[in-house]
Amino acid sequence: MAKSHNKKRNTGIIYEQLLREMSSAMVVNDLPRVKKVSNIIKSHFQPGTQLYREFRLFTALLKTNAKSEMSARRILGEAKNIASLIDANKLRGEKNLLIKELNQEYNGTIFKYRIPTYKLCATIQTLVNDWRSKEPSDISKIVEYEEKLIDWILQEKNQSQEPLKHGNIDELVYKIMRTKFNEKYSNILSNDQSEIIREYVFSSESGDQEKLLEVIDKVYTSAKENLDNFAGKCDNSYLSSKIPVVAELVQQFDSSVINDDQIKKILVLSQLNGELESKDKE
Repeated sequence: MAKSHNKKRNTGIIYEQLLREMSSAMVVNDLPRVKKVSNIIKSHFQPGTQLYREFRLFTALLKTNAKSEMSARRILGEAKNIASLIDANKLRGEKNLLIKELNQEYNGTIFKYRIPTYKLCATIQTLVNDWRSKEPSDISKIVEYEEKLIDWILQEKNQSQEPLKHGNIDELVYKIMRTKFNEKYSNILSNDQSEIIREYVFSSESGDQEKLLEVIDKVYTSAKENLDNFAGKCDNSYLSSKIPVVAELVQQFDSSVINDDQIKKILVLSQLNGELESKDKE
């Protein structure tokens, strides 16, 4: 087969260790540590890089579930094709840069996080390496590892095996994070603002922005309706003169772009929304 497994060059293991470092930092509210991990992930796992392509392939093999052996073997065949298209030289260089930065930033400590799926990750990385390798291979070992992977793909993934909606972190850790967040911000933020920030932080981890987009859409729609209602009832000339300016800001909000600036805008809209609703009750 290809060269023996090296955990520091295992895409799945490295990514999982980065997530665990981020989770650990979030539990103790260490925002600089969280930001450091986030920047490393954004910098090295960018769409278009070979590392990102391998990571997506790796994730697909970890998460995919097939109901028949025939389907599982088809998945493996497609995975082989994708692996063969990854530029090995570019990938090697990208991993070298990532490992160098991790060694500089963490002095090797990041690699000490224990990963429950370590053996499976080692099997996948070894196969992916071999599928794109042009060197002579140990056919018997390839068959053995591929059969192990097929067995995994055929397993019905239970809730503890599937990634949580908010990322690959333990459910207990997630609950602790949510509790600490609520305790810290519940008295200074509205319910909508707390939810927006919470979902934005956790969606950055998981890549799943569905819930975040739902909250943003609710706040945005409500702000527009409340502003229209207020405009129809307002008899204060000064406030009336400001309504078109506010309305234009609301109209310019682009919910299709999710970044720090847009989150700040929707938080302001949420605050405006609350004030308009209070005025309506007076």
